[in-house]
Amino acid sequence: MMIQMTWLHRVLWGVLSLGGNLNEKTMAGFLQWLIDRGKPQLALEAARIFLNWYNVQGVYAAYAEANPHK
Repeated sequence: MMIQMTWLHRVLWGVLSLGGNLNEKTMAGFLQWLIDRGKPQLALEAARIFLNWYNVQGVYAAYAEANPHK
């Protein structure tokens, strides 16, 4: 699995998430609305914006914990 968190990836995530303002709290109503209208796959794709970011952060945190001298 390849995970990248370069400055370019950070900029793209920032643009996609409106600077972090689109997250599970702010998008909950919209995601539920999509699900209620029979569009759960579209809701999942929208949620991937912040879910991917959380995953990348978790991987980097685990790597830093496992390799404290790097």
